[in-house]
Parts: sequence; structure tokens; C-alpha cells
Amino acid sequence: MDLTLEAFAVRHGCSVGGTSKARTALFGPSLRPAGWWRAPDVAAVILADRPRADIADDLGVSVGTVGRLRWVLQRDGHG
Repeated sequence: MDLTLEAFAVRHGCSVGGTSKARTALFGPSLRPAGWWRAPDVAAVILADRPRADIADDLGVSVGTVGRLRWVLQRDGHG
């Protein structure tokens, strides 16, 4: 989920260029740096005791993304 293009390419035995092109074709251009949601201020928003829909609106992501990121942060000991 938070692999860089280089780490993904190494793990899966493909080129960084090919990985970049495939990611852009599938998901569009990247607007945020990898792992942006782990920053302490953003993680606090994600873990706040608020409805996921409100948090999704604040962060400009889907409700499902908030749930997934919240789960990862809790699993990693942030909440």
C-alpha cells in the first residue's frame, strides 16, 4: 500500500518506468506523496471519533479509503 515505485519494481521484478506507466494508466496522476496519510496531523484526523463520511470530505478521499487507512493505522499501533 505504501511502497514507492522503486520498491514495488524490485519486489515484483519489473522496471520502475513500466511500474510508473501502469500506475498512471490505472489510477491517474498521483496528487499526494506516498504515505501522506501517516503524517501525525493527518493520522489524527483519520483516527478521530467522527463519522467516516465527514473525514472523507475533509481529506478528499472516499469513505472506504478512510476505513482502510484507519484500520492500517490502528493495526500499526497509532490508535
